[in-house]
Amino acid sequence: MSLIRNSRGYTLIEALIALAMFSLMVFLGTMALDQSLRQYQGLLGKGLGLWEFTKRTWVGKSLGSMVNYYVPLPNGQWAPYFIGDQSTLSYVSLAPLAGKLPVAVWIKQEQDASNKRRLVYYEVPVYTKRAADFERDEVFGDFKRGTSLPIVEGADSIRFAYLVFNLNLKKYLWVEEFNGRQNHVLPTQVKITITKNSRDEDQLFTVHTNGLDKMLYGEILRYPE
Repeated sequence: MSLIRNSRGYTLIEALIALAMFSLMVFLGTMALDQSLRQYQGLLGKGLGLWEFTKRTWVGKSLGSMVNYYVPLPNGQWAPYFIGDQSTLSYVSLAPLAGKLPVAVWIKQEQDASNKRRLVYYEVPVYTKRAADFERDEVFGDFKRGTSLPIVEGADSIRFAYLVFNLNLKKYLWVEEFNGRQNHVLPTQVKITITKNSRDEDQLFTVHTNGLDKMLYGEILRYPE
């Protein structure tokens, strides 16, 4: 016996069942898509968070591996190379991003296309640079010819601070500028304060290679004639 569909079309019950099944399929498909998007966003967030953590950890390693790289000065004295102000942080490190040679590092605060602040890491092999070589690299931008890495993007402001020992006051102080030439020693810590969406985040880095006795080097060491 064959089944013959009613020539008058679908009944109301059949239409309601079909509509219910279609709605259920759409609902299940939407739930599956939403779950997939949430998982993707979660993985993306974890990936971005891991990348930010990796950059911060690596910068900490670079700063922690800072060395007393002494350069002769025009007056015949020696001083460790270090420049720190509110736009530039520069030093010599044994932990390069690329390669195996010690590097001269510049961490520069720059302005991006949207007038936000960004922090960029630059490094070039240090070889046997003198004080004039570092100055030339800074003036002509030769430090940009090496390896670079954006550290911070889209910040409202970025501030540097340097923890140093004040011989006169016999205590440690945070200062906004620090130069190895004048102090004959490296800072003890470097603090970078990043402001985003009116929220401050302090990143604190310790300099492991240091010694207050290095302040006397400028008095007892003379560059050979």
